[in-house]
Amino acid sequence: MLKNFNKRKKYIVSISSNKKMEYVEVSAKNKKEAKNMVIDVLMKCDLFPFVSKDNFQLLCKKI
Repeated sequence: MLKNFNKRKKYIVSISSNKKMEYVEVSAKNKKEAKNMVIDVLMKCDLFPFVSKDNFQLLCKKI
C-alpha cells in the first residue's frame, strides 16, 4: 500500500500591518512553507504596497 508522503495541510496565515489584520487560507507542507508562500505574494505582487518584510508580521496556525 502506497502512502501519500506529499500530503499538504491547511494553514491560516494572519497578516498584520498598520493596526489591521487579514487572514489567508493556504495549503502547504508545513508552517514555514505557508509563511514563505504568503511573503512571496505580498512582496512580488504590485497590488500590495509592501517594500520589505519589516512592514508586516505573519502568524501561522494549522486548521
